[in-house]
Amino acid sequence: MDLALRPPQQLRYRDVRLLESVRPIAQLTPVLDEIRGGHLTMQEETLSFPTVSERSFRGWQQFPSGNSYFRSAGLVFEMGRGGTHTSWPSGPLLDYELPYHSDIYSACAEWSLLTTFNGSSDSRLGGVVLLLPELRARMGQPSLYVPPEDDKVFVVVPVEGAALAPQLRVKGAWLGSPPPAVPARVDETPQEGACRFLVPDKPTARLEVFLIDDTGYVFDGNDIYLEELLRAASPSPAAAVGTLVDLVRECLALGEGPTVEFKPFVRNGDAKRGELFQSIMSFANTRGGTLVLGVDKHCRVIGVQADLVKQAQHAKAPNMDPECLADEYLRDLKKELGDLLNRSILVSFEQVVFDGHRILVVSVPAGPEPPYFHIHAKDVHVRRGSNNVRADPDHDWTRLLERKDRGLGGEVNGVYSDSD
Repeated sequence: MDLALRPPQQLRYRDVRLLESVRPIAQLTPVLDEIRGGHLTMQEETLSFPTVSERSFRGWQQFPSGNSYFRSAGLVFEMGRGGTHTSWPSGPLLDYELPYHSDIYSACAEWSLLTTFNGSSDSRLGGVVLLLPELRARMGQPSLYVPPEDDKVFVVVPVEGAALAPQLRVKGAWLGSPPPAVPARVDETPQEGACRFLVPDKPTARLEVFLIDDTGYVFDGNDIYLEELLRAASPSPAAAVGTLVDLVRECLALGEGPTVEFKPFVRNGDAKRGELFQSIMSFANTRGGTLVLGVDKHCRVIGVQADLVKQAQHAKAPNMDPECLADEYLRDLKKELGDLLNRSILVSFEQVVFDGHRILVVSVPAGPEPPYFHIHAKDVHVRRGSNNVRADPDHDWTRLLERKDRGLGGEVNGVYSDSD
């Protein structure tokens, strides 16, 4: 919708004002000058920014699609990031004629339309952010493609808006962990609205690509992780033993052992999160397994929902929907695992409601390229009985290296009853 066709919006509560100002693109430079001067005129009000100084001017930064500001790629201008906001009013925003907000942070989340907003802990509070989304060309959702009667696999990257921005190319490289000495570069011109990139035979973790034109202008960028595309293209590992509910029921019947681990909820930032990653790596180095969060050591299902909500309330998160909170928790867990693991592995992070309790299920395959370990600690652990133990140099290391040479991973997320 053309914003110029409607009047600027405003919500005026007793102690809080939410204002909108619609300016033509020709006024971009004057707006920047106002911001540099520490003030901005909106709805005939002059707003001052005492925390902003010329030293805090960050200039323009380019963000790819899926960033924490808006869904498309674009430019972001920031000043005074991380400024003070301790004097902001507390409590709900109430007015007879206006929408209700539980606090000023939920109002900010809805009014600003930011794709990601972290409540009172958001570092952008107290500063000035100017967003210029890219509206001409962008990359769409990638997918896998396997031609009929062919063993090759391609990653397909749609390119939208090519008619508005001709002379486009998608360039980048396949990257792994550790990074290859000579990266496998990609460079394609969109054909029929998409680019196809052959997945190399050598295992890689991700494809880093950028959409540019013949002037060098970068329209968009993306990190494409193969494990996410594989999960979307095929049934999850849990499907090998039926539904998630069936999987959890079988794990509870077996109890903790070589391929089953139970944990209660572990808060973000808790030192016990290291135990979760140690179990995942131990499963990957042995025969795979299932980590279930929301079950205590006595195999009683206690769920994680109350703890998720309590954690979100402490962080003053704007969204308290339990399913969304669980998804966010699992995304953080997945990202943290990817940051600390020495090489990537296809791990499934899912949630399910079991007997009225929301629980989290992490399904781990037997990794095809062991050993898997924490890049900082360097200790290699394997699963022995219901414990994670350091790999034995004589027995475990020989088996791990033999499996790596053969490229064998074993059964994906099998549930076993033996105790070896």
